[in-house]
Amino acid sequence: MGLDAPLLTELDQPEPCDLASPRPRVHDQDRVLGPGCGVDGVGLRGRGPVGLEVVGRARFSGVGGGTIADRADSARVDDPAITAASHVTVALNGDPGGQVQVAWVALRPGRGFTLHLTDRARSATPFTYMVVEPVG
Repeated sequence: MGLDAPLLTELDQPEPCDLASPRPRVHDQDRVLGPGCGVDGVGLRGRGPVGLEVVGRARFSGVGGGTIADRADSARVDDPAITAASHVTVALNGDPGGQVQVAWVALRPGRGFTLHLTDRARSATPFTYMVVEPVG
């Protein structure tokens, strides 16, 4: 399906968002019934294998960045929202030198995570990360 094809085959007329309501208006597992809002956020359920498609720029609160210090082999990120189930994806945005790359990310639930490299960085290296939580 190309980007020009409609992804939403059915959509209810949106109703004003009632922030006092704790449940989203989404209530059918097979159709997109429109956005719903509640105290826990906004819900939208898509039809088929695409749950969300964004054309254009998107902003996520679970995205951040930091810098691995010169000659360091790890960097700590403080984020109390990290859970034992969090998935953290990291991208190095600079050249740490040599064959240095991301080795692993150690989660510290309730505190954040630590990014570990395969060796010491030869220069300060900026990085970005994205944190997502699994459904269910």
